[in-house]
Amino acid sequence: MLDHIKEKIPGMRRLLEEELRLCASSLDVLGRAAISWIDSQSTKEHLAEAYASFQPDNRHLTERMAREIFDLDMKPLGIVDAAVAKENWYLSTNALRVP
Repeated sequence: MLDHIKEKIPGMRRLLEEELRLCASSLDVLGRAAISWIDSQSTKEHLAEAYASFQPDNRHLTERMAREIFDLDMKPLGIVDAAVAKENWYLSTNALRVP
């Protein structure tokens, strides 16, 4: 079986190289180059850093908007007790607060 695999590897390599050549020529027609794995990783890391720096501000804004919504004076629909809902919401947001 090992001999069979050794015999097939050069042919498979040629097929893959031909497929790569066809893809590269298609990209030339489109006018852009393929992103390399390193560029892809770099972009992924940059996006993760950008999201991490934005996350605290986003959380602060979301919590502020949620407080403003809960502070609206609205007549309850009678489905849920408003005081219980408000108390549970404040407890859950304080439990999740990052120091």
